[in-house]
Amino acid sequence: MSGPRASARLAAGRFVGLIAGLLMQLAGAAGGAEPPAGADWPAYAADAGGSHYSALTQIAPANVAGLKLAWSHRIEWPRGKPVAFEATPLKVGDLVYVCLPQNDVVALDADSGAVRWTYAAHLRPWSASTICRGLAYYAPDTALAECPRRLLMASADATLRAIDALTGAPCRTFGTQGVVDLLEGVGSMKRGVYTTTSAPAIVRGLAILGRGVPDNGELANPSGVVRAYDAVTGRLAWAWDLEHPQWHGAPPAGEIYARNTPNAWGPLSADESLGLVFLPTGNSNPDYYGAHRSAEATPW
Repeated sequence: MSGPRASARLAAGRFVGLIAGLLMQLAGAAGGAEPPAGADWPAYAADAGGSHYSALTQIAPANVAGLKLAWSHRIEWPRGKPVAFEATPLKVGDLVYVCLPQNDVVALDADSGAVRWTYAAHLRPWSASTICRGLAYYAPDTALAECPRRLLMASADATLRAIDALTGAPCRTFGTQGVVDLLEGVGSMKRGVYTTTSAPAIVRGLAILGRGVPDNGELANPSGVVRAYDAVTGRLAWAWDLEHPQWHGAPPAGEIYARNTPNAWGPLSADESLGLVFLPTGNSNPDYYGAHRSAEATPW
């Protein structure tokens, strides 16, 4: 890939390393110093509540003009696929985690930018686009023999994956060899119409996620069901289907989650102390042109 678009994308990849390197340099982590409290960025928007806030004060109006490049990392872009870099890297301890456009993951040394490990997703054939929208970090309170610290990734091929945050190996006891199939219970559909559009929210040991659908491309879209999975085992903990509020798990035998219900495709916000997750939803399908909606979906 060459030309202005390729240059812009490579620049975006270098930008990831630039920002992470500068933050670590000014946080005092360079040279082996202990990073200050609040130096981590363990969630897409800093924390489960989506505050987008860092308590670090080393970068300020008085010194921002003196920032210097600490390190950079070049992202290799997949060829022949419609992709973009749309993920916020995470930073926990001495590692920066970057979800790449092809859904692979790379862990970088926060001090030097050196690659510590890589995870190859090997996506199943599903969507023409493989854009990754981010990762979730989880460290259980109880000691685990496998993956005591882990990354959860909702992949572009409609799977939920668990990755060892220290080694990049799949967490084999999560789901089936580290993978949960998110197509279970949603019925038949065209390939690629059920996709990942946000990183999972982690609250009280559960990885909670919605999905995105082409709101105006189909008259029988898959369900907008929101589901929670045990972040250690990958087992389904609960499901919220707007048309079947009495269902709290997988659909009954022979049933599927209701089609065309509003989907929570944006980033979710959660409150650990309250045990709540907050869901921003769209309209029922189709979301712009409503003549095909049911009377139940259009109460006004």
